[in-house]
Amino acid sequence: MNYVDPTNGQQPPVDEESVQQKVPVSGEVTTGLVQGDASNDSPDGAVADAIRPIRSPWWLVLKVAFAVAALLLLVVSVCFWLATQEPAFYQRALVISNEQAYRDGQDLEIAALYWRNDVVESDAWLTEFTEDQINGWLASELPRKFSRYLPKGLDSPRVEIKPERLRVAFRTAIQNTSTVMVATVEVFPTEVSNRLGVRLYDVRAGKLPIPVSVFAKPAVDLLARQDIDVQWYNDSAGYPVALLTIPKKQMAFEEQHVVVEELEIANGLLRLAGRSEPSQTPAVARSQ
Repeated sequence: MNYVDPTNGQQPPVDEESVQQKVPVSGEVTTGLVQGDASNDSPDGAVADAIRPIRSPWWLVLKVAFAVAALLLLVVSVCFWLATQEPAFYQRALVISNEQAYRDGQDLEIAALYWRNDVVESDAWLTEFTEDQINGWLASELPRKFSRYLPKGLDSPRVEIKPERLRVAFRTAIQNTSTVMVATVEVFPTEVSNRLGVRLYDVRAGKLPIPVSVFAKPAVDLLARQDIDVQWYNDSAGYPVALLTIPKKQMAFEEQHVVVEELEIANGLLRLAGRSEPSQTPAVARSQ
C-alpha cells in the first residue's frame, strides 16, 4: 500500500499568535526566575528561611549577664590581689634575725628603765624610743611575755615611724584570707594628763582601703585588756579620732604621776617629754 502525504511535502501553517503565548521571550524568563528565587514558594527560599538565626531577647540578657559576671570577677580578683600585698616596711621589719630583735628589745627595756628613773627623780623628763627598738621588742618580748594581751587573730604587730605619722601593721585574716592590716595614725597629747588622742588617716588591708571599723575593733579589744577606755569622734576634717583614757595608776611610777606634755614623731624616732607630779595631785597637760 502506498503512503500518500496529504501536505504534498509542505509544512503546515504556523499560528504566530499561539507561539507567542506559549514561548516567553528571554527577558521574561529571567524575570520569572528572579521572582521565583525571591518567593517563599521556591525550594531555595525555604532553605534560606530555615538557616536564618532566630533573634530572641534572652540572647541579649545572657550577653549582659556574662559581661556583668566577668566584670565582678575582675573586681574581686583585683581586690584580692590588693588585699594580699604586704607593705615594704612590714616585710623589712619581719626579716630581722632573732638575735637582732632580742638586742633591740633589750635596748627598749633599758631606755624605759632610764625613763622611769627620770620620772621618779626629776620634775622634768625626756625619753626617746627608736623604730628598731620598738619592732625588736614586738618581735622578741611581746610574744614571750605578753602574748595573752594580743586579741585572737592578731599576729606579728610592727610599726613604722615617719614625721608626724605612725604606721601600725599586723597580720590577720579576713574571710579566711591572710592579710596585713595597716593604719596610718597621728598620736598627740590632750589637755587631760592621762588621755592621748589618736587620729586615723588611713586604714588598709594590704593596699586595699577598708572601713575604719575593721581595724578599730581589734585595736579596741587590745586596749580594753589594759583597762584603757576609748571614745570616738570625727574632727573638723572628717578624720576619726580615738581618745584613749589611761588609768592614772598606770601613768604613775611609785609616788610620781607622769604628765606627757610633748609627743614628737620624727623619722624612725618617738620622743616624749613631760613632767612629774605627786600622784595624788591632779595634773593637766598642755594640748598640742
